[in-house]
Amino acid sequence: MVFVLADTDVRLLAARMLTSVVRDGKSLSELLPSAQLELEAQHAALLQELTYGVCRNYAKLDAIVDQLLKKSLRNKDTDVRMLLWLALYEIEFMSKPDYAVTSSYVDLTKKIKKPWAKALINGSLRQFLRNQESLTDNATLKNPHSLPEWLQKSINKDWPEQANSVFEAFSARAPLTLRANTTVTTREKICQIFKEADIQTEPCEHVDSGFRVIDGPPVTALPGFSEGEFSVQDQSAQLAAFLVNPQPGERVLDACAAPGGKSCHLLELQPSIQLTCLDNNAERLKRVEQNLQRLNLQANVVTGDAAEPGTWWDESPFDAVLLDAPCSALGALRRHPDIRLLRRESDIKALGKQQIGLLRSLWPLLKPGGRLIYATCSVLKQENEKCMDKFLAETPNAIETPIDAKWGTAGSHGRQILPGEDQADGFYYAILHKQ
Repeated sequence: MVFVLADTDVRLLAARMLTSVVRDGKSLSELLPSAQLELEAQHAALLQELTYGVCRNYAKLDAIVDQLLKKSLRNKDTDVRMLLWLALYEIEFMSKPDYAVTSSYVDLTKKIKKPWAKALINGSLRQFLRNQESLTDNATLKNPHSLPEWLQKSINKDWPEQANSVFEAFSARAPLTLRANTTVTTREKICQIFKEADIQTEPCEHVDSGFRVIDGPPVTALPGFSEGEFSVQDQSAQLAAFLVNPQPGERVLDACAAPGGKSCHLLELQPSIQLTCLDNNAERLKRVEQNLQRLNLQANVVTGDAAEPGTWWDESPFDAVLLDAPCSALGALRRHPDIRLLRRESDIKALGKQQIGLLRSLWPLLKPGGRLIYATCSVLKQENEKCMDKFLAETPNAIETPIDAKWGTAGSHGRQILPGEDQADGFYYAILHKQ
């Protein structure tokens, strides 16, 4: 059932979602899809614009709020701070009429049952409108990239020459990139159909299955979606299946498969492989099954922990393992701007340990001569090159095969794509063979 809401109700829903992100550590990927399904198209789009836009610019918005408030708000009043963030975002970035925005957010204090906040929000927004330029300039000087300080330091350390372009890419809006299902069609045929429907596209630079939609309706409304002719997948992520290079009849493991984009691509490249799609989250594996069904593909979908093969592995070795390891996801920050608020510096060390643990657990599952493709959507060397350094140093029968490609940059091990390169997400790949 689709609910018809007023813009004010969408703003309230946005404030509640952002409160869940900031105070409770929930992600918009968890919160947004189910809510959007219950909204008409224009309000689903507004909800995403508000929540994504605020997260993308949170540091700047928060710095403005700090200048406006005489004293800090309590943790239990995070929802009031979110109303201020949202109001400032609409005025500063969406160019909404000042009076309408102010009136709407003042009225929302009744719906959150905090009448005391009425005067605070009204006074704060009026003060902002009187001093908008100076307040905005001060906030921009304080944090020009709207990023946590630890992340800025990490990027400057790992990528000193490219840091500014990385920061700019973090703030950009990601294009809609699709992957043609080459078992039933081609990129060229799909693009021609789109052209006839006045939908502009352009091909991806490094994968012959990929193309970007320049301007068009939501993906589910594009011609051919329900028929399984294409899937949503960034160019960088599409490289994974090509690097695995599945051969007829091989046993292949996608070790962290959900939501199934890379699994489906592997089967599109080589339908005869025996593919196991593994993930430790049964709920997320439903997405894998849905994608397989929509694309008319077959695989063995298994719920299990890649770190504990003894609980699910049948002891029949694999020819290839794709380990798209859990990571900070910083390379996809422009697609998931709430990462700015959710990720902590302490996460990186913990993720590094987990990544090494997964490599150690999965390596024995490979046949002699088999290959493991290690991937992350991170740009931090601690999760990428340094992880490979450590694993190769302790694993004598692991030999790296350098990736010779026109995309990305070669590191001490593997190859790194930085965010925004060829309009793609940040990604890291390394290929290991078992002697």
